Amino acid sequence: MEKVSVIMAVYNGEDYLKKSIESILRQTYPYFEFIIVNDGSSDATKNILNSIKDPRVKVYHLNKNYGVSYARNYAVKEAKCRWIVLQDHDDISAPDRLEVLMNYINKNPELISVLSMFQLFEEKVSAKGRSLNLMAKGPYFTRKQLRSRRFYCPWICFGSAAISREAFLQAGGYDHNCKLGEDFDLFLKLMELGPVAMIPRVLYRYRFNPNSTSRRNRPETRSAIIKIALKHIINMFLKRGLRPFFAFFGSAWDCYNLAAYVGPEIGLEVKLCFESGSPRDLAKAFALYKQKKVNGFIVLGSSVKSRQTISWLLRQGMTLNVNLFHLKPFKKARALSYWGPTNWQHRAFSQYE
Repeated sequence: MEKVSVIMAVYNGEDYLKKSIESILRQTYPYFEFIIVNDGSSDATKNILNSIKDPRVKVYHLNKNYGVSYARNYAVKEAKCRWIVLQDHDDISAPDRLEVLMNYINKNPELISVLSMFQLFEEKVSAKGRSLNLMAKGPYFTRKQLRSRRFYCPWICFGSAAISREAFLQAGGYDHNCKLGEDFDLFLKLMELGPVAMIPRVLYRYRFNPNSTSRRNRPETRSAIIKIALKHIINMFLKRGLRPFFAFFGSAWDCYNLAAYVGPEIGLEVKLCFESGSPRDLAKAFALYKQKKVNGFIVLGSSVKSRQTISWLLRQGMTLNVNLFHLKPFKKARALSYWGPTNWQHRAFSQYE
């Protein structure tokens, strides 16, 4: 049987680390090495890892906290197998996760990565002890859906993935510059290299932690996701020899964030940004496309108006993920007031009239 490399990066994970490790060591598929990188933890993580006696486990202690991307890349560098299986330090794998993953991979050798469905859970502590509260299940996506919705960052759990080591290295691994959304960035890079699929079964339990970095800074996390998607779209156009010049559709809040923050941060000039749903603005924006003054459309959000905007552009002959892209909207920070943009439509079109 083929051996796989399970990798884990951990920083100050003493609370949940043991259960996560046990969920791998108790797998029905015993052919694996388990590489754990301690990313400079200052709690009891080091002692917990040093107490493990299972010969399949290889522990590496970094001398300081480099970040999760560096630690995972380090683990992959030390891996010896063709397939890498991810495991976050506070999550739980189903007992047959590796077995199901490898059976699926063997039946579908063209794949470079395989995800599974997942289930959110939280651990509650009471006088009777600890109990698991099982929450929502993540949805199942077909290969076609994963690909078509990739820039929208579909609700998938990247920690559930198995990845071809060759494809991981070809993609450049995790980007050390991504402090948020590093999984999404890798997912998009893998999508450029080959087919990715999802197993229609829950094989992974993802711990819901309201105090995690991504939960505590949801507007910042969403902004990072949008930036990552835009960077990949820009690169697509540059590879095709096109200078990216997009017309954006979204809410006033989306337009404001694109023009004031995200655009300047990634070197993208945002000149055309309109609130979704206006037939007049859609017609004018499409006319600019026909005149080759715009070479793509990016729609943010999932509101009725956003969906209507996408439908209209598709009817005009636009192709999703070629010259029409669908992204998540920006999140509003709590108790945040702002001076929003004033009449984006007139300001945008004035330079062409």
